[in-house]
Amino acid sequence: MKLDLSPLSAAKRNLTASVILLGAAAVLASQAHASLDKALKCRLGSYALSDGRTATIVGFDGTSHDLAYVLSSGEYGRLAWQPGNSYALGNGPLYGTADFSDCASGTVTLVEAGRPTVRGTHTPFRVTETFFDSAGTRLHGKLVLPASGKADSVVVWIQGSDDDPATDDEYWQYVLPLRSIGVFVYDKRGSGQSGGELSADFAVRAADTAAASREVRRLVPAARQVGVFGGSQGGWVAPLTATKARLDFVIVGYGLAEGVTAQDRDEVEDQVRQAGYGDDAIRKVREITAATATIVRSHWMRGWSKFAAIRRKYIREPWIGAIKDTGYTGQLLRAPIAQARLMGPRLDKHVSFNYDPRPVIARIAPAQLWVLGGADHTAPNARTVQILERIQKRKSNLDLVIYNEADHGISESFTQNGIVRHRHPDSLSDLIARWIVARSLPAPDADLKILRGLGARGD
Repeated sequence: MKLDLSPLSAAKRNLTASVILLGAAAVLASQAHASLDKALKCRLGSYALSDGRTATIVGFDGTSHDLAYVLSSGEYGRLAWQPGNSYALGNGPLYGTADFSDCASGTVTLVEAGRPTVRGTHTPFRVTETFFDSAGTRLHGKLVLPASGKADSVVVWIQGSDDDPATDDEYWQYVLPLRSIGVFVYDKRGSGQSGGELSADFAVRAADTAAASREVRRLVPAARQVGVFGGSQGGWVAPLTATKARLDFVIVGYGLAEGVTAQDRDEVEDQVRQAGYGDDAIRKVREITAATATIVRSHWMRGWSKFAAIRRKYIREPWIGAIKDTGYTGQLLRAPIAQARLMGPRLDKHVSFNYDPRPVIARIAPAQLWVLGGADHTAPNARTVQILERIQKRKSNLDLVIYNEADHGISESFTQNGIVRHRHPDSLSDLIARWIVARSLPAPDADLKILRGLGARGD
């Protein structure tokens, strides 16, 4: 969990006093971003490309004009807005352009150095905007169905720690309808067009998602099954939702079967080991993370003296610089104690630091699919894999998939023309879809590890 504990003016603090979880890292974020410019929303969706691929276009990081693309080959990136209808491909080094027609024509042209120009045509979907109630809070949602308006299965997407409007920015809402699966996305409370205040309380988020699932059943009464799919922080919320609503399946993407403080602990240890330090350093690191865990678990009330003493003890160790400020431990190591004690509670949006997901995962009835990255450095998952394997011995309908080379977000890096770019494994979307429809999984390969529950079927 990352907190920006540097001094802030009162005016800036009012705009930025919100905590989000990036995996388990709580990060200071600006007030919930505005939605995408209404004139650009017609560009969202999937496009059938002339080379046989598809391109999915969504909003980018809650900005008003930038977009993002995800190709069916797995590659994804930013579309940086240029005045007019043109966008630059890339974030930093640019590597091409995307040009959109007017909304009525619904086409896009992608031009990239070293590759043939491709053109795309907008794919029709049945889209329904809706508002629904969750404990007195009005939330905004969007249902995306295939063009027929029918779907045997519908997924409620649960976004992670970001506070961007999911109804603009989430790509799964267009990817799965291409595979005849409906998707319901909603803006988390306090973001986009949803009311309420931002909250990282997992029980609150689960209640909101349960309300979303009931809205799905109202809008698609003929659906055979309704489930949830949570990524990152949403991976804590997804199983918990099954205790508050009738669900047929639960999917967790790049989440953890341990709590928030376990992620911070493992992330810090991973950073120190990646810097080349061994077990002696790790023993000292664990003293630090145990102390910071005491602070956050006590809602910032206890443990400050002990943490201050441990910080003084180790602050000049050579490995201390390897601990980044991506998590709350890294932030607390850098911030003045008085500032941290003051700002921590103000920035903490009710993060569920004491939540243990293991009993929930073990007892819920719906089938579960866990999809993890074997090289996840944001949410290291070695212990999660062990926990899930133990649960599988008692639970036949929990399946685990590990993409060995993928980092957080099931993301892989590659270099094209000297520029580092990113992609999801090209099998990811089809794997998710086939499991939803038939609970089947592909055969493992060099990059894909499959740990089936007794109830799963493979080809």
